Amino acid sequence: MALPTGQSPTRAVKFSRLLWQPLLAVYRRDGLMIVRLMLFAALAWLGWRLWNQWQHKLRGPQPPEAGKEPFELMQRCSACGAHLPSTALSRSGRCGRCSD
Repeated sequence: MALPTGQSPTRAVKFSRLLWQPLLAVYRRDGLMIVRLMLFAALAWLGWRLWNQWQHKLRGPQPPEAGKEPFELMQRCSACGAHLPSTALSRSGRCGRCSD
């Protein structure tokens, strides 16, 4: 708070400076601590992501299980229209309920 030249600060101004300056100094110091904490958290997150990507590249792609397809072909029953796995249909293309 700048005063015009030739004037001295009043008691209230002196008291407010005495009261607020230490509080503002603590706020400024803690404000920097929060920024540092946020930067540290961001760097830790970035390091974790890079580590996981590196580990994934070292392991390589996972091969599919031998002899097992990832899905089973679905077909429609010729009588009722229900969709079932192709292994559940009879040779005539009917489900278990319709083949009787």
